[in-house]
Amino acid sequence: MDNSLSGRAVRRWVTAVLTPLAFGMPAAHAAVSTELRVGPFSERVFPDFRRGESGLLGDSFGAKELVMQSLPTTRVAVEGNLSAGTLRAVAQTDYFRAEYDSTGTSDWYTNAGARVNMSDWVTFNNVAIGQVGHLDLVVTGGFSTDPGMRIIPRGIAWAAAGVSSADQRVSLVRQAWFAADAGSVLMIPRDIRERHGSNVGSSVSYFDTLSFDLRPGRYHFFWQLELVVQGLDADFSSTARTYLRLPEGVTYTSESGVFLATATPLLPVPEPPMLHQALLGLGVLAGWLRFRNLNAPRKRIDSRAQLLLRE
Repeated sequence: MDNSLSGRAVRRWVTAVLTPLAFGMPAAHAAVSTELRVGPFSERVFPDFRRGESGLLGDSFGAKELVMQSLPTTRVAVEGNLSAGTLRAVAQTDYFRAEYDSTGTSDWYTNAGARVNMSDWVTFNNVAIGQVGHLDLVVTGGFSTDPGMRIIPRGIAWAAAGVSSADQRVSLVRQAWFAADAGSVLMIPRDIRERHGSNVGSSVSYFDTLSFDLRPGRYHFFWQLELVVQGLDADFSSTARTYLRLPEGVTYTSESGVFLATATPLLPVPEPPMLHQALLGLGVLAGWLRFRNLNAPRKRIDSRAQLLLRE
């Protein structure tokens, strides 16, 4: 597997999506869009500009699936819902078997990539000086691969959220990266790994908050979710959810008219049970030390009293 090639693909997709956020958002309308590819050598892609296709799925909602015709178990699918604040993506790969070679050395590995973007323009009203807004992001998902395959599957995922004001006084982007295993981490370009880090494992449970200064006027919100899988027998799926928290009295209107209208509050990812037990143990230990320190002077007084009585 050519990790350098996959790294270039990752870098290209990230640059194309996040550069507008870093240098100011264009006056784009609310939209859900996607880019999909599936099969060996990206056999099928969407949008296919030669066929006049557009990556735009809808103004506030859209879904798309792409399946490898000769191997329907290799597929990608995405969905974006601006009202609920959800993005979903699935990427699956499977054997591309060479029937003439029973050893399997001529089998091709398949690959799949799915990216879904969502954005909207929002105008805030009744904003007081010094107020702050919070955009919560939670990412969940699961990564499954078959370690017995001749070509070990590799896959990564990442999510991004951004907010930028029309006057450019606010321009924030947050990214989170996920890898199925230690080998898959190598698919992430080194500079990105060093800057953002990565979460490694077969499941994703991630929570973050993007806090930004509130001002009267227009803001552009942007979300992205992407999966990239290479190899044989890999199954990736992930969901990103968002929620906007505002000070009491602040109102807004959106270009879509449905911006996070049905989104529900997000709870931070709970700590693992082991952490709860550790915190409980520390609390018990702290209480015992406090009790011991309080009783230490009394013990010293009792000892001195016993000595006086003996004398």
